[in-house]
Amino acid sequence: MSEQNAAKLNQLMNWLLDGVVVDAATLEERGYASNLRTKYLHSNWLSSPARGVFTRPGSKLTWQSVVYSLQTLMSKDVLVGGRTALELKGYTHYLEFSDERTIRLYADTSLPAWLSKLPELDVRFEMRRPDRLFGSGNIKAVCLAYRTASKMGAASLDVEAFEWGRPGQAILISTLERAVLELLETLPDGDSFHQVDLVFEGLSSLRPRKMQALLERCRSIKTKRLFFFYARRHQHGWFKYLDEAAVDLGHGKRSIVSGGTLDPHYLITVPSELAGQDAR
Repeated sequence: MSEQNAAKLNQLMNWLLDGVVVDAATLEERGYASNLRTKYLHSNWLSSPARGVFTRPGSKLTWQSVVYSLQTLMSKDVLVGGRTALELKGYTHYLEFSDERTIRLYADTSLPAWLSKLPELDVRFEMRRPDRLFGSGNIKAVCLAYRTASKMGAASLDVEAFEWGRPGQAILISTLERAVLELLETLPDGDSFHQVDLVFEGLSSLRPRKMQALLERCRSIKTKRLFFFYARRHQHGWFKYLDEAAVDLGHGKRSIVSGGTLDPHYLITVPSELAGQDAR
């Protein structure tokens, strides 16, 4: 191998750390053409766990390392959000999980097909768009805002970094307040009303200023009414600091759950066992 080719290979190995994955398009942009990738595969310097993606041979992938790869190596604007973000923060002790764990990712565009074909990952990636909650193009906008805020040492309203076990390697996830709205938006087809009620029971540390700003930006009438329904029911200390009048809650009744009871305050149908009573 020539000195130039050896340097190129060393550069790749220094960049492609153990456990991360990169797609062909990203390697192409970095100067690793198809013939060179094929050579590396045949020489066992690269491995291909799924068509069009590459890792170091023997790398053990985790869902966190795959998300890190998407966000950092491949520069994809994607967030870990909703139920998964709340789980990482320790707020989902009571949520039931099936045998196959679902990782909820939020992005403006479709994620690559190879995500569902990676072996040895005991998870399923579920892609959701932010359109109903915050409008199209929102993920790109909030990721940019996060990067700008980080450079100035400021906090972001929507996004924060979560270190997942490797020093210096963090994945971007939704803030607590945004993740709560993302969780509510999935009702009634996602988690159950009872499970969400248990999540709200533990939300004593929610930050009212951030929550207020997100509620005022949120476009989903259903989600905002559900939030205030649960917030009123649990009466955490932060509830009194929210300005409900500044949030557009729409008009008229909304049927959310079939056969439910109409909540008189927010005019939404909720399970009968949750209606007409505070949790405290």
